[in-house]
This record gives sequence, structure tokens and C-alpha cells, in this order.
Amino acid sequence: MAYHHLGKLRQAQEHTVAAAEAFLAVGDVVNAAHKFINAATVAQERERHEESQRLVHRAECLAKSPLLTLAEADQIRERIQPTGRMVVVGRAP
Repeated sequence: MAYHHLGKLRQAQEHTVAAAEAFLAVGDVVNAAHKFINAATVAQERERHEESQRLVHRAECLAKSPLLTLAEADQIRERIQPTGRMVVVGRAP
């Protein structure tokens, strides 16, 4: 995420969501879910908590896909850790 390193968090989030949508469009559920989680992390950094929750929810929905193995679904769910009202997302494996 080159934008992230330049401090351009809005662009980083937008491009990460676009990547997630592109993965989803070709049926790559695993990478789409991880990109949505990455975008949620950036949204948290931007203090856009509702956006972060929405992106996490998309990843949670994808984790329920019958196209995933149990290990893939678990890996996605492990990156999403609820703490009260906030969701803390972990780094990609």
C-alpha cells in the first residue's frame, strides 16, 4: 500500500477496497476478504469506525462462503477480534 506509507490514508483505503472488489469479481473470496480487512484497518486509522465496521462485516460474510476451506475461513475470522463495540483487525498472514 504505497499510499499508506505516504500518509494518504483515504487513497489507501479506496484502493484497497477496489482491490477487494476486483478479487471478488473473479471469485477469489479469500483475497477479497483479506483486502476488506486491510481496508478496515486503514479506516480505523482514519477514525472512520462505521466504515471500518462495514468493511469488517463484508469480510465476515465472505468467511461464511462455501467456497472456502475451514482453514481459510478460520484464518479470516482470526484477523477479526471483537472488543466491546469496536472490532480490532489483525495483520494479514
